[in-house]
Amino acid sequence: MSRGQFAGAVRSAVRGVWSGALTPSQGSASLAGAVTTYLREAWLAGAEHCGILPGELTPIEESELLNFTYTQQAFVGRLMRDVYRNRRAVGGELGPFLSRAGLWEQRYHHAREMGKQMACADRKFRWVLGATEQHCQDCTTAAGRVHRASIWKKYGWEPGSSRLSCRGFNCDCSFEETDDPALPGHPPYPRGS
Repeated sequence: MSRGQFAGAVRSAVRGVWSGALTPSQGSASLAGAVTTYLREAWLAGAEHCGILPGELTPIEESELLNFTYTQQAFVGRLMRDVYRNRRAVGGELGPFLSRAGLWEQRYHHAREMGKQMACADRKFRWVLGATEQHCQDCTTAAGRVHRASIWKKYGWEPGSSRLSCRGFNCDCSFEETDDPALPGHPPYPRGS
C-alpha cells in the first residue's frame, strides 16, 4: 500500500459519487475505509522509520493514531454530500472535487510525519522545506531549526498539519533526523493555531 493507492481510493470515491456509480453512503463507506487503512499504514511507516514496529506502539501512540483517523473520518460525509449535490446528473463539474481530493491525499504525508514524530520523541529533527513553490510563514520560520521531536510536538509543529498558517494544504515539509545540536528553548507556536 502507498500514498498513491490512498490517492486513488480517495479519487475513486469522489468519481463514483459524482458519476452516480456510488450512492453518497457507499462513497462515504469507501472513503472512510481508505482513511482507516491507509492513514494507519502511513503512521506505522513513520514509526518504523524510528525502529518501532506496529505491535510496539504505546497506548498513547495508538490513541493519537485513532484520534487522527477519527478526525479525518468526520469530514468524509460532508465531502460526499457536496459531491452528490454537484454530481454530473445535475450539471456539476468534477474538477473542484478532485482538487479537494488532492487535499485529502496530503493527510497520508501528515500521518506518516506524526507517526515518526511520536515514535522518535527523544531524537532530534530538523524542519526541512518540501518541494512546494511557496511556503507559508510558519514553514519558513521553522526551516532549518533543530529540536527534539517531543518539543516540536509539544508546541504544535507537525509537517502537513492544519495548525500551520498554510493549514497543511500542499505542505510537503518534513522532519529530517539529525545529530546537529538542538536549539535552546522551543519553537514559537505556529501562527495558524
